[in-house]
Amino acid sequence: MRVQELRKVTRLRLVTCGPRDRLKDVATLLSDERIGALPVVDRDGMMVGIISERDICHALADYAERTATLTVDQIMTRDVAVCEPSDSVQDAIARMSQRRIRHLPLVEDGQLVGMISLRDVLEATLREVRLEANVLRDYARARAY
Repeated sequence: MRVQELRKVTRLRLVTCGPRDRLKDVATLLSDERIGALPVVDRDGMMVGIISERDICHALADYAERTATLTVDQIMTRDVAVCEPSDSVQDAIARMSQRRIRHLPLVEDGQLVGMISLRDVLEATLREVRLEANVLRDYARARAY
């Protein structure tokens, strides 16, 4: 299965934030949208980083007294792992596992087009396994008659 097939089941609206956004506002946005990470895009729409719940937790631990004044660019992850629509789901899982992350921005022709999460990948994989099991079960039943 390819990542492009996940696009059918993932969040349709891409939510982003800017590097100069306040940490508090981003935390509120993550909470309101019920998501765990946001791509950070500059004024030209180019992705310059990603900020996750984990980044915010580290900021709270490291800068507790200054969190009200922190901006995204001060704590975001700049070395962003990404995937492309043509990547296999297995490659996406391996990338997430290797980097110990749960979200991958989806980039097509150098442009940010979406996000996939570990949940998206696992749900798609589970659907595929269930379908395969059903096909095998039907085949076994047909052979038994």
